[in-house]
Amino acid sequence: AGRGAATLSLLAAALVAVALLVALARRLAPRARTIAAAPTWGCAFTAPTPRMQYTASSYAAPIVGVVAALAGTREERAGAAYRSHPHDVVLDLLGRPLWRRIAGAAADLRILQSGGLRWYLLYTILCLLALLAYLRFMGPR
Repeated sequence: AGRGAATLSLLAAALVAVALLVALARRLAPRARTIAAAPTWGCAFTAPTPRMQYTASSYAAPIVGVVAALAGTREERAGAAYRSHPHDVVLDLLGRPLWRRIAGAAADLRILQSGGLRWYLLYTILCLLALLAYLRFMGPR
């Protein structure tokens, strides 16, 4: 245990030393020239508008067109405008319906949560009796 702790301590000290050397080098290094602000290149458009914006959907359009059915993506095209909306097939077909059933069953079982200690003790005793019966009749032989 002592040898591992010593190795770990040496590694920590080396890390601190490297961090200090990097900080010192940054402080002593000459400052770079100032960067001038300039307008972004606008593809020869002098006054671009938001309608000219190339969005993520526009970049994805060629790929989405090929795999739209598998990916569950809905597309909208209106003239030159293009929009795509993700559609989670697994969540919509399996996850949400399953969750609605679980939530409905939980709401039906809510009557068991009365807030009375005697009922909770009864549930605990009945559960223990059921487990003992299981071990007695279905357990290892």
